[in-house]
Amino acid sequence: PQSITTMELGFIPTTSASLGLRRPQIQATRLVRGQCLGSSNSRCLQMTVSASKASAAEAKLRSLPVLVSPGEIVMMKAALTKASNAKGFVFLAGDPNETYAGMDIYIEGLFRLLVAQVILIAYLSGLPTVKVGWIDNKYLAALDPSATQSDQVSESELLSAATNAYFFTASALNSWRALAKSTDSMMEWVDLVSDQLKHANGSGNEKIVKFQALIDSIDDALRFVQACGVNIAQDSTFREPEFYSCTTLRSQWYHDALTRTDSTYGNSKVPFCTSTHMLYISDNQQEDSDLCVNYLARITNPLCLSVSPSTNPAKLVDLVKKLNPNREAGKIVLSCGMGSSGVWQFLPTIMSMIKAANMNVVWVCDPISQNNVVLENGITTRPFDLILAEIDSFFSVCSAADVHPGGIRMDVTAENVKEIFGGSFGHVTSQDIMKDFEGKWAPRLNGLQSLELAFEVGINLRSKYRQPMR
Repeated sequence: PQSITTMELGFIPTTSASLGLRRPQIQATRLVRGQCLGSSNSRCLQMTVSASKASAAEAKLRSLPVLVSPGEIVMMKAALTKASNAKGFVFLAGDPNETYAGMDIYIEGLFRLLVAQVILIAYLSGLPTVKVGWIDNKYLAALDPSATQSDQVSESELLSAATNAYFFTASALNSWRALAKSTDSMMEWVDLVSDQLKHANGSGNEKIVKFQALIDSIDDALRFVQACGVNIAQDSTFREPEFYSCTTLRSQWYHDALTRTDSTYGNSKVPFCTSTHMLYISDNQQEDSDLCVNYLARITNPLCLSVSPSTNPAKLVDLVKKLNPNREAGKIVLSCGMGSSGVWQFLPTIMSMIKAANMNVVWVCDPISQNNVVLENGITTRPFDLILAEIDSFFSVCSAADVHPGGIRMDVTAENVKEIFGGSFGHVTSQDIMKDFEGKWAPRLNGLQSLELAFEVGINLRSKYRQPMR
């Protein structure tokens, strides 16, 4: 890929000095290499490329400003702590098919959709919602060991890939922060949902009628607040949603090079991974002998672990203990995707073993990733009804285990795509999918399907924590 520069992205790093502030220095640090899962002799964050080949890329990354501040990471952990204690809810969503073309329009549409979903969930549940955007930085794939083992990858190509990965994330975060600080008010978010609903088919559908009534209720509530003297358009509480980021753990040396210490937060030896707020660790990575448990346990960042039908409960408990030896609240998020038919089969055992080990975790439902079906033309899609069924089962299992259903994860796009069939608001048929979807990426919920799913999640939370809707 072509190299991206700060000028091309309009990214201007802000420093304490430029703001006229004085604060303890954030230091770049090379963590002591620790023991990995697989071998006592292996080096933590072991690089499969030669040290000389990666040194220029690492040096470049260490010279660049942090992408997220340690203070933001501390705030996120505090918010996740509330979710683990049944006083909050996590909303993790993003587009797995991120594009680099028209990035500003793409990010703005996705951001507005996510905020609209959060408003629905928060209003129905009455719970503070932790908003986490998924940034799937595909430039990091060029830094994976499988790609960098080849002698054909030069030092300059590795440097270019690392720089591109850094500035792509910087650009995405810059856009999200700018949107969060915009002058758009909650009233405008409500208008956005109403506009989306105009495109819904089947206006007589009972669910659509209830949904429209809900939007009217939110609108009435906001107008009442304004009538009481609160300026919604200017009050930061109503127009500056706090957003955090989550990125898949790829190329651990890349994240290591962006690790810093900051004495502002108690212990100058406590490291922060400043490449993202939260790192996501997939099933395959949890089985990787090169996964650096020591590094991940030491960084302050929260960690999101994938949990699936193939997860070994005993190994998961052991890994959680290693990653969070002090049992910190807000450190571990478990993203559980079992498929609609596998929730009751696998999840109760995992929940009971985590509870028995007294591990403080946030339980998040991933209702999309495991509900795959193959159409007659070979394209993989996901039925909306199975997605809803997994959400209902997740809440039921949590209730039976006396566990707080702490969050939801979704693959979404603001575009009017036809990749997941079903839905009451904007019904998509299998014929629509075979006609319009090439199947080159994971199927995503479109805007109307995303809003409907947020509505269903909110109803489930309301039935648990508040009075049911009439």
